[in-house]
Amino acid sequence: MLSSKTNLHILIPGLVDKLGDNKIMIRQLAQEALKSLSLSIKQSIILGTLIPFLSNPNWHTREEILLFIIWLFLQYGKPVKDATAPQEKDSEEKKGEEDFLEDVDYAPLVNAIAKLLDDEKPKVVQIVYETIATIAHLGDRTRVLELLLEVVEPEVYRKLCDRIEASALPVYRAEGGLDFPYLTSGLNTQNSFYSNTQGAFRSSTNSMLTLMKTGDEVL
Repeated sequence: MLSSKTNLHILIPGLVDKLGDNKIMIRQLAQEALKSLSLSIKQSIILGTLIPFLSNPNWHTREEILLFIIWLFLQYGKPVKDATAPQEKDSEEKKGEEDFLEDVDYAPLVNAIAKLLDDEKPKVVQIVYETIATIAHLGDRTRVLELLLEVVEPEVYRKLCDRIEASALPVYRAEGGLDFPYLTSGLNTQNSFYSNTQGAFRSSTNSMLTLMKTGDEVL
């Protein structure tokens, strides 16, 4: 594992720039480079370095960073309980997962992702819901919900909770890329989770007070 100071300030901006390329092949190559980087540098450090770039003006960049975050949690988060899941991982792999989850700084991560609920691109908003569901399932669910409660509108908070409860997490394909069973199942249409209503993200104080008045609780 390389040092956390291994020229990340040079490597990451260059890869982020490629994540915003108009050519999908270039974006895919940048994704693969980030994944390779995660094998030699602590995943939580890469994650923390990417968070500020979620406000990048290029919507491809925002989307690709969200997709990489999903991949990180699928790869290094809690194991998914599924009959088709791979066999038990060895102790070294388990240790890597534990280290990643212990080192994740959820506050800036959830805050930055939640701001994208107001993104002008509906496709980005879709991936925001999928990203939050993945982090909640494979990371610290309680912490994620607590943070969301502080920063999003009550109605949006309920939709996020519904999405988390629905499970059907993204699936990483062996040949590369992600599949989104929830988006393709038709289940998402019943609650209009992904309607891009401006103003989903709000101040923590107002959001908390409104939810207290309505009597809602963190799931």
